[in-house]
Amino acid sequence: MDVYFENQTCGEDSASKKLTPHLIQKSFLWEDQEIQIPAVYLGETGIALDICAKISFEDMAAFLKKWNKALRLAMNDPQEYEQLAAENPGNAEILVKMSFDNSPLMRSMSSSMRWYPKRLFQLTEPDLNEAWGNDPQAEAWILEYGLDKECCWYLERAHYRWKDAPNLSPSRLSLVFQSGLRPITVGHFQTEAESCEIQVDADGENRKNKSILKTIKTIHPKTGQEYTLTLHKCEQARHSFQEPEQEDPELNEVALNEIKGAIYPEYCQILYYSVTPQIGREFFDICDCKAGEPVKNTGSDTRKTCVSAVIFAVKSPYPDLNAAVSSMHFSPVKNVEWRIVFNVKEKEDFNVQFPLNPFS
Repeated sequence: MDVYFENQTCGEDSASKKLTPHLIQKSFLWEDQEIQIPAVYLGETGIALDICAKISFEDMAAFLKKWNKALRLAMNDPQEYEQLAAENPGNAEILVKMSFDNSPLMRSMSSSMRWYPKRLFQLTEPDLNEAWGNDPQAEAWILEYGLDKECCWYLERAHYRWKDAPNLSPSRLSLVFQSGLRPITVGHFQTEAESCEIQVDADGENRKNKSILKTIKTIHPKTGQEYTLTLHKCEQARHSFQEPEQEDPELNEVALNEIKGAIYPEYCQILYYSVTPQIGREFFDICDCKAGEPVKNTGSDTRKTCVSAVIFAVKSPYPDLNAAVSSMHFSPVKNVEWRIVFNVKEKEDFNVQFPLNPFS
């Protein structure tokens, strides 16, 4: 198999980026999941690591029976999409840190694909059986690495850059596997805009006796730790997208054409809150339960409007408070139902090392 630096899982590129294969052919268990590392590819330009993670056939079959085609097509709730993604065994989201001879490498990009045996759809969704086909690139991996075609596989190629001078003859490969974060909704609450104000001193610091809209007790779904969510202020906000030239003169011509050919929802609600004990923003979130209104195309050529939704982010002006932004709408947003979401790391980090023999 020809592998090129910073290319996708398969395909050609310039000869200067072609990498030299080094067979690893090692397998191990990361908790209950089998991982295979068939090969690593090295070159002056960088490194590519191939990862093959086995997905339980029984778990995938149960998932497809629960989330059948009819149910998937009927979904329109963001929480349903979140739950679908969280329960999908094929959503591996593996992050791997790699080092050669104790020298860390810099991860630059990755691409992934899945392999599913035909019998999976014969058992779960017969109407998809005849139309189903795996990606030809995935089949190339199955054949190249001798993987079991009757199993489900997550296949990823991760690319890394050299931090220092290229080491094309390393003696040891070190890998640290880290699982991605999966969102889990643990509760809901509602707010009304402008129902509470934050009192601020002249020096810009929040008063210790600032008013509180509501406090909510919630439990982490994995650790059982109790957290207190305190809501401090809810306000109506409007952001205009109608005059991009004045707002951002550096927008390129393509972006201007896309904005001019559409009307964008401008209204949202901004909620300021705190959480105790403190928890990193990457592990806790507050999300609107409803999706925003779609962009309206104003021109006859629908190709000019490429944006289907608008997401508006804001930084809290209060040093000790976080901010959450509701979905965008065309009319002022008075009432919002929010979801309390913990982003959970499902597996502990796993370290593995392999000795490397010289290239043949």
